[in-house]
Amino acid sequence: MNKTIHEEARETAVIADVDVLVCGGGTSGLFAALAARRSGAETLLIEQEGFLGGTATSYLVNPLPEIMGKGGLLQEFLDRMSAAGGYIKEDPSNIEFDFSMANSFDVECFKYVALEMLSKAGVSILLHTLFVRPIVENDVIRGVIIENKSGRQAVLAKRVIDCTGDGDVAAASGAPYKKGREKDGLMPSVSLLFHLHNEGALKDLPTIEVGGIYLIGPLMTEIAKKEGIDYTPPYDVGFLVPIPVTPGKLLVNLAHVKNVDGTRAEDLSRAHITLREQIMEALQVLRRHPYFESAYVAATGTHIYIRETRRIVGEYM
Repeated sequence: MNKTIHEEARETAVIADVDVLVCGGGTSGLFAALAARRSGAETLLIEQEGFLGGTATSYLVNPLPEIMGKGGLLQEFLDRMSAAGGYIKEDPSNIEFDFSMANSFDVECFKYVALEMLSKAGVSILLHTLFVRPIVENDVIRGVIIENKSGRQAVLAKRVIDCTGDGDVAAASGAPYKKGREKDGLMPSVSLLFHLHNEGALKDLPTIEVGGIYLIGPLMTEIAKKEGIDYTPPYDVGFLVPIPVTPGKLLVNLAHVKNVDGTRAEDLSRAHITLREQIMEALQVLRRHPYFESAYVAATGTHIYIRETRRIVGEYM
């Protein structure tokens, strides 16, 4: 369909004129906003969800590797999560595998601590707010147009930081970028992570432990063969990670789809439908095993876990 419509010009109210505008409240955005505000800059953060955290909350990526012993704002964040009961602090020297349950956390606590830290620092926050387009003058970004329940609005800023994860602001502003591998543009597969609730003891988990995580694919293949089920795990190295701070909750990375462009709504919609089908199919297979017979899906990511899209071509890549 090649039809178009003409949109009339409009006057858009400017609701803020700040030093720093951060677009996206994921793990990069919340720390960018916190650092800017603590440096004395009047800071506004916009986020499309009703909470912060991005991959750590919307995507359910858990554990987050390489978070121990980094110091600075990250350590302060972990300390606050630990104090709130959402993270178990470990001595990094005692942890053999960084990507393991030792770096797992409670998602709801993460959301709370993120908002609390930014609010106490004096960062202005607009949740449920979408970036629509940049305001560019003489090749310099001066702000953005946003939309939310209050309608279409404008925010001006001395500096705009793109923490959308896909480089949405930079790309729309005309910044050069690359996407996918050089030869064909292909990007890594995408996932829909989910929390499985199961009351079985960790010591009885009937899976293969590898480097602090537990491979689930071989078990599911074995169950399917024994039960005469036509089933092949969608991810041959699918795994689960127990989350010690929330007993009974297992993070599962199993649902995978290839050939998805995370900047295309059509691809995301198609993938989301397929991924949810994979999750429910996997649950039915797992329940055939005595250990998982009472298991259920406690939560799924509100967003697909996109591993790669745009890479902005700048002074540093």
